[in-house]
Order: sequence, then C-alpha cells, then structure tokens
Amino acid sequence: GKNHLNEPGRAALFQLLDKYEKISNTFNWELFERRFTQLSAAFFCKLSTEYPSLTFTEQRLCGMLKIGLSLKELSIINFTSYNTTRKAIYRIRKKLNLDEKVDLNIFFQYY
Repeated sequence: GKNHLNEPGRAALFQLLDKYEKISNTFNWELFERRFTQLSAAFFCKLSTEYPSLTFTEQRLCGMLKIGLSLKELSIINFTSYNTTRKAIYRIRKKLNLDEKVDLNIFFQYY
C-alpha cells in the first residue's frame, strides 16, 4: 500500500536512526527522564502564570533548561537542529524579557 516505505526510503530511514542512535547513546536518557519528571508542577504553574504567552513546547524547554541541559542536548532530545533550538531559545528570551547575557540555566535554576 501507499503507507509503506519503498526500499530507498527505508534505507534512508535506517541510516538516520543509526546516526541518531550514535548521538543519543552519548546522552543519558534515564537520568534526563528522572530529573525532568521531578520538576514540580508548581514550576510549570508559576511559569504559565507569569509568562502566559509561552507555548507548551517553550515551557518544556524552560524545564529542560532548569535541569541544566545545553543547547546541544536540547537539540538531541527534541529531534531538532541546533539552529532551530537556538531560535526557540531566542524567542523564550524575548518573551521573558531577558538579556543575552543572562544564563538561562542559572535563571531557571533559581526560578
């Protein structure tokens, strides 16, 4: 049927998954999941109350920044390019009215 990948498509997909697996093997998923789920509901509640313009995805990124993840790690987790992640962080900065000099990991750590 038309929902099945053709051979070249399948090969390309496996190649991509293989490449991704190599990257993600260097990333500790278990630790991330444990730390991310430990983030309190209060954190997200405060965030959405004080900054209602933040989207769900942006709130998630803020949570990831709170647990100390780097831009590179954010890209891996969200399956996005470094550039896309950088732009998303830039939009968050604008919505939070934070200067480029402010370290977001530290900002959220104490938030």
